Amino acid sequence: MEEAMQQPKAEKIEKIWQRTTGEFVDHYAWMTHKKPHPPQMLKYLEEENKYSNAYFAKHEKLTNQIFNEIKTRTKETDISCPYPDGDYYYTSRTEEGKQYEIHSRGKTEEEATQQIIVDENELAKSHDFFDLGTLEISPNHERVAYSVDITGDENYFVYFKEIDSGHVYPEKLEKSFPSGAAWSADSNYFFYTKQDDQNRPYQLWRHKIGESAEKDVLVFEEDDERYYLEVELSRSQKYIIVSTSSIKTNEVYVLPSSSPLSPLVCVRKRQQDVEYWVHDWGTHFIILTNENAVNFRIMIADHSTPGEWKELIKEEKGIRITSVRCFSSLMAILDWHKGQQRIRIVHKNDDYTQEVINFKEEPHQLSFYHNPLFSPPSLLLSSQSLSSPSAVYSYDFETKKSTLKKQKEILGVELENYVSERIWVDSDDVSVPVDLVYSTKVIDRQTPNKLLMYGYGSYEISVPPRFSASRLSLLDRGFIYALCHPRGGGEMGREWYEEGKLLKKKNTFNDFIASAKHLVKTGWTTPDLLVIRGASAGGLLIGSSVTMEPDLFHAAIAEVPFVDVVTTMYDKTIPLTANEWEEWGDPNDAEVEHYQKSYSPYDNTVARNYPSLYVTAGINDMRVSVHEPAKWVAKLRELATNNPKTHPILFRTEMAGGHFGPSGRYEEWKDEARTLTFVVMSFESSSSSSSSCMG
Repeated sequence: MEEAMQQPKAEKIEKIWQRTTGEFVDHYAWMTHKKPHPPQMLKYLEEENKYSNAYFAKHEKLTNQIFNEIKTRTKETDISCPYPDGDYYYTSRTEEGKQYEIHSRGKTEEEATQQIIVDENELAKSHDFFDLGTLEISPNHERVAYSVDITGDENYFVYFKEIDSGHVYPEKLEKSFPSGAAWSADSNYFFYTKQDDQNRPYQLWRHKIGESAEKDVLVFEEDDERYYLEVELSRSQKYIIVSTSSIKTNEVYVLPSSSPLSPLVCVRKRQQDVEYWVHDWGTHFIILTNENAVNFRIMIADHSTPGEWKELIKEEKGIRITSVRCFSSLMAILDWHKGQQRIRIVHKNDDYTQEVINFKEEPHQLSFYHNPLFSPPSLLLSSQSLSSPSAVYSYDFETKKSTLKKQKEILGVELENYVSERIWVDSDDVSVPVDLVYSTKVIDRQTPNKLLMYGYGSYEISVPPRFSASRLSLLDRGFIYALCHPRGGGEMGREWYEEGKLLKKKNTFNDFIASAKHLVKTGWTTPDLLVIRGASAGGLLIGSSVTMEPDLFHAAIAEVPFVDVVTTMYDKTIPLTANEWEEWGDPNDAEVEHYQKSYSPYDNTVARNYPSLYVTAGINDMRVSVHEPAKWVAKLRELATNNPKTHPILFRTEMAGGHFGPSGRYEEWKDEARTLTFVVMSFESSSSSSSSCMG
């Protein structure tokens, strides 16, 4: 028998926090540090990685098998659906053996791979981490602006390149954030945002191509720490649109792209709890707003008086408008209706006639594809589901028919063996949608099955049902996959979000737990067969669920989880804390702190049994600092009463990445293969501990 490897044990150093509701003793507060991390913290993370690596080394055969399954299903040399822009067709492609995409263009759809614009593989050389942020083609199609992050901390450097000659300009713009960018009409000026020390994009700068970045001009600065900046060029290319937004309020400025040196013009001054977004419709501005419309309505305004709005599209009960695309003769609207995405076309005629684009009945994702042309003959759409790979369709405005342009190939797989469906779960006084997918070849619906349930439920982010080639490795092994849509997300409208935030946040966890109990009660699974998963704020969902109902779950995966809610919300030195108060609340209010403490996983971890856990972090994560999952795991190790051989707690930190894990598709596949290995092997660990080397 192999010698047991002891679990890491973090040092305990007492720290007493003075909170609104009284003192709080925190033995792992020493882990909270800005970069560079102290040697003591790095040593602990390395010990945890060594421990988790030992676990995965035992199961390397399965991990490699799952990785090869993902790789085999993937068409490694492939091209995305080309789309027209100006005199070119643009696309991106992957090549076998290469980690990253290659972006290119050509004069025809067939020639779209001929001229390389940016090869991410070349840019990523010599870097352990790489992410491409901005990729903006100039209006004259002669230049490209692109930004790169080489650490995972989401601080991007912007570069400029002449596409035909390949010449890269010497200037480099620092501390940029990929919250949009905009070219001037003459392609000589570039507008971009810069971050402050809290990683908040708060400044808008104007750069002249060919000049040193030291000569850049500050155009706008947002002083309110709750707000962050975004900038974009309108689809008409006539206006540069600048938005400064908090979670609940925003303000928009416009600037004619033909007059880049002119001052910004405010559309309408910010008003607390009023959101609005501006688009150019050629002859007018279109405004998407929640003013007197919970689920948003669409207004219209003259260019000369952008703050004087008239209603164009009324709010409809139960229909949440989320996005608008304006074209010369029509407008496309993306909304959520009964937990499902749909697209409407509004024609620019006297009656503004509408039509709904009908798609598949099964739960699915429907979104806009690349549509940069202002007067296109058709609209490119993207759709997928839990059982159907992503596909691009062309919707013809004249015939009102959709034609398949390209669907992602999944090699060696009989897709007809997988079915997806939606069920509705009662939780308090609401019905929660839960989407399910499984293989009819291996699942017996007459008996309970192993089931992995995923959830998010925050920031009004809606999680549509998407296809996953890697997920098939679980489905083929007899798992059912469930996607829960709890309150706090936006799938059922703005009210759905409002009912899952601030002092109603626990509705998110209650919905998720109710869904799990329903799946057990109706025979889909049992607590001994149920695994849950979530990331970031979804990691909070997982952490709260296992501390509230630990006996309901067999195992749990919490990726980059936000789990130390009260401490983080008190600490304004942590990136993005201040502008998160409108989502979670400010604990300087005693009622808010008491409520946050009632669900914060770190505050509610006590001596008892817990499910098997796999927790991840990123050393350079600026959204959820590495200390949060580290502190939680340290406390779990101290207090969990399980046998670690049968219910392991694993913690793995990506030491060359940030919030979104490792970079490069092969590294991402390896990372996912590890996670799926944990899911599969959690059942082996609980049934037999005789061969375990974990102690």
